[in-house]
Amino acid sequence: MVKELFYEDTYLREHKAKITACEKIADKYGVSLDETIFYPEGGGEPGDRGWFDKIEVVDTIKKEGEIYHLTKKPLNPGDSVSIKLDWAFRYDLMQFHTSQHLLSSVIYDLYKGNTLSVHVGTKNAHIDVDLPSLNWEMVREIELKANTLIYQNLSVKTYWIKDQKELDKIPFRRAVKKKAEKGVRVVEIEGFDYSACGGMHLKKLGEIGILKIVKWTNIKEGTQIEFLFGKRALLDYEQKTEILQRLTNALTCHDLELEAKVLAFKQNNQKMEKQIKMLNAELMEYKIPKILENATIIDGVRIITDNFEDKDPKDMKLILNKFMDIPNIICLFTDFFPDSSKILVFFAHSLEKGKDKLHMGNVLKKVLPLINGKGGGKPQYAQGGGKGKIPDNFLPEAVKIVIDELKK
Repeated sequence: MVKELFYEDTYLREHKAKITACEKIADKYGVSLDETIFYPEGGGEPGDRGWFDKIEVVDTIKKEGEIYHLTKKPLNPGDSVSIKLDWAFRYDLMQFHTSQHLLSSVIYDLYKGNTLSVHVGTKNAHIDVDLPSLNWEMVREIELKANTLIYQNLSVKTYWIKDQKELDKIPFRRAVKKKAEKGVRVVEIEGFDYSACGGMHLKKLGEIGILKIVKWTNIKEGTQIEFLFGKRALLDYEQKTEILQRLTNALTCHDLELEAKVLAFKQNNQKMEKQIKMLNAELMEYKIPKILENATIIDGVRIITDNFEDKDPKDMKLILNKFMDIPNIICLFTDFFPDSSKILVFFAHSLEKGKDKLHMGNVLKKVLPLINGKGGGKPQYAQGGGKGKIPDNFLPEAVKIVIDELKK
């Protein structure tokens, strides 16, 4: 049985160990040691990473009671190796795990909110709690209490208890459902919180540095709370300070004036958008007669084509609707977006009975290969899109297909 040194000293970064076994696990090799400082995935955190001499350990897992250190190359049983943790990775997870205990305990202490689940990634960490919602006042109170405890630099203690009577005396935040054979490992935030936990933790709350809630979202079970801690919080603060500085410089305002400035810009932008739409509508009224003058006429049906650029799809539909109010019109329009090379295609007709056998969806499907596009539609209206440059023959080809269909 491997000796789990990570429980004796969570800060032990390097050690000497002997390889006891090596077996293939999926596309990796699972290396077993006689003793290890590598914590396996579990206790709410990923497995440790690091090195055996110069061989990279990409993950550590526990399977059927055995700890496997996953490498990309096989190692020889019986060899002794220098084992070394990726300490930055481990310490970040220790900060996370202790921060999570602190955050969960403060939420329970203030609002009796129970933590339902925990998640940590390389950038984001969150807990799900059974509180129906949070507000700014609650968040400020949670952050203030959590960070006050950090400033007090309370000790974080870990110890094992086997005796059930002793275990019953511990005021666990969450009831311990089942006692393991070797007992229960208690993680105590000095006099404030007691949890059964097998994960890696800091020795002092002060090592967290700062705990910051950055987002909260209502979910089916309650509320999901995203938070930052330690170096992650510092990097986030640096990034946001830089963004804030650039924005206040660009808008020549003070930090506290930025929100009002942005809201004013938004309001002005909405007014301008309305004015632009009105002007576009007026312009279209002026252009419609000229566009109709250039139409191709077949048996009393006018076929009009036009290539638009950077037109809002909603505006395109408004333009189509204006033409569709006129009987016996066929519209073949494209809308090109130079910045993204995106192409939108709009085909529609207002044919009267006797002439309305034309199916715009079928016409569209015949020309879409010219732009490697996709789309479809109904007899009177079809829409599609593609990418790249609009070929010169795209709309002429569509006109040709329409004329052929009308002559049938």
